[in-house]
Amino acid sequence: MHTPEPFAFFLSILFLAGLLMSCVSPASAPAQDVLPSGFADHDGVRIYYEVEGNGPPLVLVHWAGGSTADWHMFGYVDALKEDYQLIMVDMRGHGRSDKPHDPTAYAAEVQAGDIVAVLDLLGIDKAHYFGYSLGARLGWALAKYAPERFHSFVIGGHIPTVWDDGAWATQVLGGGAETLAHNVEDFAKVLNVWHPEIFSTYASADLEAVALASRGLNSEDLTTALATTEMPVLLLVGTKDPFYPDMIPLTRILPNATLAAMPGLDHAQGFMLSEQALPHITGFLTQVGQQ
Repeated sequence: MHTPEPFAFFLSILFLAGLLMSCVSPASAPAQDVLPSGFADHDGVRIYYEVEGNGPPLVLVHWAGGSTADWHMFGYVDALKEDYQLIMVDMRGHGRSDKPHDPTAYAAEVQAGDIVAVLDLLGIDKAHYFGYSLGARLGWALAKYAPERFHSFVIGGHIPTVWDDGAWATQVLGGGAETLAHNVEDFAKVLNVWHPEIFSTYASADLEAVALASRGLNSEDLTTALATTEMPVLLLVGTKDPFYPDMIPLTRILPNATLAAMPGLDHAQGFMLSEQALPHITGFLTQVGQQ
């Protein structure tokens, strides 16, 4: 699938959004208690995680450029922690996890192993999974490489086929991060989270590691074995998300998949407007829990 130029530009903006959400100063972020957290080791790479809540385990994995902070920022933790044990993970190359610059360290199977390493460390045999955008792409990798560790998947805004992540990753890997940065201030004002210190934080962010994480997950066809899986899958996507047309046919490929289309929402809104996404997610998880 070739990425059209408008979508490549959109991905640049979305990537910056993830960075901004993970770089907001503590004074502007919601107050929260100290959370149980730590690092799991996977082949020498440290993977950061946080745990909050009680109930069946639910793994949460963010979008490109994001971190565990996103789940607090957009209200998912407050909405889900009373019914689920939330296991929030920083993907390698993101947040507090290690950020190797070796492309081979970001293969889809390797990144899937990061989540398994966290589950192993916490003594969790099986969990539910919700990932959005790049986190959803990691969900597809887990469905291929570690299906025995999951009860169900909520896949938000991504597809399992080989996907060209477009100009933004190529630009970053080619040393063109500065040309992405000119959009930061206007976008931050739209989100109403602008602070002057974001520029310095953004300038020091490891853009190469984030781009490698995206390229590693997006360059492999993850549809293998999906057609025979009976695992429940919720396909969550906005009708204005560029991935929407390609997610519709997945209900014919996956035997136990349900499509939840959110009218009028684009790719970023499909995650940021949690009040739109959560009813689909909680309804799906409740139904799976009753089976």
